[in-house]
Amino acid sequence: MCMWAVRGGLDRGSRWILARLIARDLHIDMSGLHRITPHRIREWLAANPDWGERMRRDGRDYWRSVKRRQRSRREYTHDDPLFLPTEPVPDGLVQGSLF
Repeated sequence: MCMWAVRGGLDRGSRWILARLIARDLHIDMSGLHRITPHRIREWLAANPDWGERMRRDGRDYWRSVKRRQRSRREYTHDDPLFLPTEPVPDGLVQGSLF
């Protein structure tokens, strides 16, 4: 990770998640978060001592929704490995034998 990617103990992705969480709680758009004073941000952090856990949960939920969206858009074809017929294992072979 680059030196400049970590600031204040949080990397860029974590800061983005925290900003989104604060903006949602303060009922403002994320683009307007820069107008909020640092004092107000510190007050929010003090009022929400579980902000670290909420950040992790929010980030996890975000990536799960991204994965769900990607999977729903994927078109499965019949030559996809999930749909190819499998061959039965020949009799007399021992699992793990190479020769």
